[in-house]
Amino acid sequence: MKLLYFYPENPLSHNQGNNLRAYQLLQYFKFKGFQVDFVAQESHIKNAFTLNDIETLTKNNLIRRGTLLKRRKRSGLKYAFSRIVLLYKSLFNNYKKVFDRIRFGQIKDLKTFIAKESYDIVIISYAYNYRLIDEIDFGKAIKILDTHDFLSAQFNRPDLFNKEISIANLFDYVWSISIEEDFLYSQFLNKKSYLIPHANKINKCETTIKSEIDVIYVASKNHHNIVAINWFMDSVLPLLNPNINITIIGKITEVVKASNNVICVPFAEQLEPFYQQSKIAICPMFTGTGLKIKVVEALSFGLPVVCNKRGVDGLLNKTSNGCLVTNKANEFADYINRLMDNQDFYDKNKTEAVSFYNQTLSTSSVYKQLDTFFEDAI
Repeated sequence: MKLLYFYPENPLSHNQGNNLRAYQLLQYFKFKGFQVDFVAQESHIKNAFTLNDIETLTKNNLIRRGTLLKRRKRSGLKYAFSRIVLLYKSLFNNYKKVFDRIRFGQIKDLKTFIAKESYDIVIISYAYNYRLIDEIDFGKAIKILDTHDFLSAQFNRPDLFNKEISIANLFDYVWSISIEEDFLYSQFLNKKSYLIPHANKINKCETTIKSEIDVIYVASKNHHNIVAINWFMDSVLPLLNPNINITIIGKITEVVKASNNVICVPFAEQLEPFYQQSKIAICPMFTGTGLKIKVVEALSFGLPVVCNKRGVDGLLNKTSNGCLVTNKANEFADYINRLMDNQDFYDKNKTEAVSFYNQTLSTSSVYKQLDTFFEDAI
């Protein structure tokens, strides 16, 4: 089977959940023996995808070949005319900024890359890249939208709901990462919606009450996470046992207030060593959509997770899953303190985390769901 997979970012940069999802899909395609042509977007940000990364994916037999859609310096009469056309269209389509991330010249780049090629399947990541299938004829290929997030909710734009549904209807199938989004799509789409959660291996982690890291939090720097970490630092941290140490990893550390028992790690090449040394994971979050990959990662190591209600979004079960859920600061702190002080309470939640993860989110579990999809679709 020949497959074209568009994912705009770097699947080899495992410090973000969306990249891990893309990497796990590439591993599944390799396991099934699919021939994969991979397409990403050129970027100037740190850890962006490069030609060296394409070479790495090729050497590891995860892709047959790959390319970067160029990020051009925009100038000249041709570009000026294209901008006038886009501005004119935007007067009537207020979704343009949210739902169009394809840059000038990238449609042409992709057409050049796939010239004389034919595909059985085309997978496009994120609804805001829909122009790649709307403006390119892929013949009889099955077209899949891997949504990652329901964007009108993620950007708090309910006025764009109808547009997002119409974009999804351009595809033959839609993949959702969370059970709630799968249900939503299934109610409004003419096409078939499938739940394809994030897959991860089962990680062994012999955590004990003496683990070096008491509490771990991994997050990127976005509005949702900034609100969450400020709430945690201001309202929860003062209620914790002062001997509890906390390690925070990721770009979110740029906004973390200094504290004696908080260690900040701005960037970690691999998260596994940190999880293996941790006892508890947290996911404070009041807004945002979709499955929280940081929760999935923690559960894969058998770590109990203390989170707000948004932390269990996307999980098939909302209870008995290793997650302790509350939006109240005093209860949030109490859960952490009890997990640290009460081994029986800790062991119970750890056991639930391991059991739930193995049944619903492990690689073998998600591979079965992908197998079912391809059996139905092909």
